[in-house]
Amino acid sequence: MISLKKAWATYKNRKTRLGIVIDFCLVALLIFITIPDLRMRLMVNTIRLTLRQPQVIQDENYYLTPGELRAYTSEGELYEWPDTLEKPLLINFGALWSAQNRAELKSLNVFWEKYKEKIDVLYVTFDSADEVEEYMEARSYGFKRLYIREDEMSMLEREEDGMIVDLIYSIPSSVLLDTDSKVVIKKFGAAKWRGGRVDDIMLSIEK
Repeated sequence: MISLKKAWATYKNRKTRLGIVIDFCLVALLIFITIPDLRMRLMVNTIRLTLRQPQVIQDENYYLTPGELRAYTSEGELYEWPDTLEKPLLINFGALWSAQNRAELKSLNVFWEKYKEKIDVLYVTFDSADEVEEYMEARSYGFKRLYIREDEMSMLEREEDGMIVDLIYSIPSSVLLDTDSKVVIKKFGAAKWRGGRVDDIMLSIEK
């Protein structure tokens, strides 16, 4: 302990206050760079502070049929899309490597908890089911997860008008459909899924 005190005293005598601050910043930066998990947590928490609520699309003739997308459950079974939506549907296209997507998942789960009787929420990803399920369960996120396979995307790219493809490859992104499959929200980038604007949107599509 004495040697550490002497070393600290010697260091302080040799450095200006500005030099000490710079050294500590460099050490913090080194830790930030070399510890991926810590880096991701800091990025996620920072992004959460900047998230904004999504806005409603005004186009009256903007529709999407998600059934063209082949998606699978965590058990590997092909998901059967309903012919018609009984409830509005929010699809979030994400990936755990995306700090933006991780940042919005907490508020997405709050949204699902609040409106799960009135809306379906699906998280769609290319990530491995084991990795995603472990992450979601550790945080008690309850919305349904579906998995898509990249080797099946070529068929979708040929058949679709491009909207689903754009959403999938613009991670994170989200689309909210009413029961007529009309697009109410199309959001590229992370969003804050709680607040007055989101509540107003839910009220408008419940009418």
